[in-house]
Amino acid sequence: MEYWIPAITTSGIMAALVFLSRNLILERLKNAVKHEYDSKLTKIKSDLDSKQKEIEAIRSGTLSNLAERQNTLYKRQIEAIEGVWDAVLKLGAAKTISITLSNLNYENAAELAEKDQKAREAFEMLNPTDLNEMPRGNAQKERPFISPLSWAYYSAYEAIILHAAIRMHMLKKGINLKKIIDNDHIVNLLKVALPHQAGYVEKYGVEGFHYLLDELEQKLLASFNLMLDGTEIDNATIEKAAEITKKAEELSNASSEEQA
Repeated sequence: MEYWIPAITTSGIMAALVFLSRNLILERLKNAVKHEYDSKLTKIKSDLDSKQKEIEAIRSGTLSNLAERQNTLYKRQIEAIEGVWDAVLKLGAAKTISITLSNLNYENAAELAEKDQKAREAFEMLNPTDLNEMPRGNAQKERPFISPLSWAYYSAYEAIILHAAIRMHMLKKGINLKKIIDNDHIVNLLKVALPHQAGYVEKYGVEGFHYLLDELEQKLLASFNLMLDGTEIDNATIEKAAEITKKAEELSNASSEEQA
């Protein structure tokens, strides 16, 4: 029995050492893994914080730039409104032509001017300004900053004034417009721009158009207010603006052909 005691003792010690060593190794492995995990977690948190700061900086910068752009656009829209209204005021000088023609029997006047030099001189005295020298402003350059509805009403107003100016120009030159002018374009334009005035347009024709100019001015001013208020424009309004603009362009093109 004495010979087994050292053997058992030695085996027990070795087993204990193996057990302790295994536990020590496992503990060290756990600590090493934990340290590596903690290091990676710390790095991930640091990266997330850095990304969050970048996102906040981008968001802050974007919002700041957006606000600045909106402010710049708003100022430019105000300038555009001023430019378009200035063009309206300059065209207003030609409203006297429109009111003069509204008080004439145009067909008789055209026939008289075609035959009588004195009649042509009389019309020249009524409106000595040459058609090409008529003040018009420069509203076209403001168009990108004007709402479609505002531009549509301005186009209608301008087209009607220019139409009247061309008719007067033809009287001064003794050209009988009945032979070449087509008033259907201006009739269609006003029916679209002011649909509630369709009956008036049908009843009074070209001679009554002058009395709708003030209403067009009011419509234009109201559209400016909508634009500055940032009021959303629905599809129906956009379609109406497009239709008015189309009719105004048709009238302008027709008038250019007549003048040529």
